[in-house]
Amino acid sequence: MLLEGLRYLVAMGAPWDEILPVLRAKGIVPTASVRQPLMKLEDLSSVLECAEAVGFERGFLTAEILEDMVAVWQGKQRMKTSTQPTPKPEIKENKQPSTSHAATDLGRTIAPINEPEPLDIQFRNNLPDWKESDFSEHASDASTDIVVHYDITGNSTTEGKMTDITSCFSDRLQSIRKMIIQNSRLPRTPTEIVRLHAESSRYQGYENKAVAIGLVNEPRYTKNGHLIWNLEDETGELTCLLTKRKGDDRDRAHEQILEAGLMPDDVLGVSGTFSQTGDMFYVDDLHFPMKDRHTKAASEHGVSVAFLSDIHVGSKTFLEAQW
Repeated sequence: MLLEGLRYLVAMGAPWDEILPVLRAKGIVPTASVRQPLMKLEDLSSVLECAEAVGFERGFLTAEILEDMVAVWQGKQRMKTSTQPTPKPEIKENKQPSTSHAATDLGRTIAPINEPEPLDIQFRNNLPDWKESDFSEHASDASTDIVVHYDITGNSTTEGKMTDITSCFSDRLQSIRKMIIQNSRLPRTPTEIVRLHAESSRYQGYENKAVAIGLVNEPRYTKNGHLIWNLEDETGELTCLLTKRKGDDRDRAHEQILEAGLMPDDVLGVSGTFSQTGDMFYVDDLHFPMKDRHTKAASEHGVSVAFLSDIHVGSKTFLEAQW
């Protein structure tokens, strides 16, 4: 009776009320996710026979298990097509059925190997998506004139220790601090954070503002939409708060920063005042290292440029398809 039911279910589009008793007779409990795929199978009986090949005997049939079974069945179909005897006489004379059968068993495709597909990446910081039609040509089609000014290969003296990492961030902080002082309109000379904490009572109220420059740590939002982060330099750490203003106090530049957020390890300057308790620094203005006026260099051809930094090869966040 069971074999007759399986032969009947070979036809594509068998009704579910006839598929279910056959599955239950084999001790298989289908989940909701496999109902439609089972009804669309071309040869359900042959697919069920592949259960042993994927290590499934009985129990809950999930979509993942069904996909593996279908993959095994498709592999067998391809093997049958590829192992059909040819009309050449010399092939028939030397043909050994036992060897061919063994090769067929060893050549089963357990799971097909598919090319990775690019993931739908959501851009952060409100950056718009790009379209390939916006560019007149690919970067690989444009003429290149690359000059290597310095090659680190064989010349690196660091060992990847914590002292090397700290030295790198300290040097970066000092370099960008000079750029901020030179290019930004700071209300006063920046002060070390440890000194600001010691003299926090001097910088309360709007008349006497303090200025600090450091690295951004742990940027986060409050439940009211305010942006809070820790600013760190060589001497200490400062908790900063950029409030979300309303009405006449709205500031478009501040709103853009609140929308985009801040990146960890960014170097920037802040000016503002301390709270009455001295544990919070209210930010009035942010100061970045860019210049007020910047002359853009234009290319004769419209091309796209890819900048590579930490590409996370081998990690869980590595985008294999895009790479």
